[in-house]
Amino acid sequence: MSESVVFIYDEFIRAYPELNADEEKAEWAFEMACCIINNTPASYVCCDCFRKKVLYLLAAHILFLNNRGAGNIGTIGNASEGSVWVGYSTSSIDKLGAGWFGQTQYGLLFWQMVAKFRSGFYIPW
Repeated sequence: MSESVVFIYDEFIRAYPELNADEEKAEWAFEMACCIINNTPASYVCCDCFRKKVLYLLAAHILFLNNRGAGNIGTIGNASEGSVWVGYSTSSIDKLGAGWFGQTQYGLLFWQMVAKFRSGFYIPW
């Protein structure tokens, strides 16, 4: 039987040390990920091990985007080195679609891993 995934900070930070996230921020990101992917036995991602992987990837994606700073959304469209300037393009962001997930390596891997859950299926009565 499926259970809810429990967030383990040490495990998460070992998987994503480059994020340099403290425990409070990492837990917040995991909670946000659970708002997108149901983390209960009723989840369509029924395998606990797989659900943990995609929830951790989604939390890493959320943390990475959050660390960009307020107002910096979208894919990087322009960059400069002298006086440091970065421009973001939001044209490819479509709610929680490929554009939003494609902003980070974590989000893109998440998007690929859950592709099988995005197709429709028919349940006959």
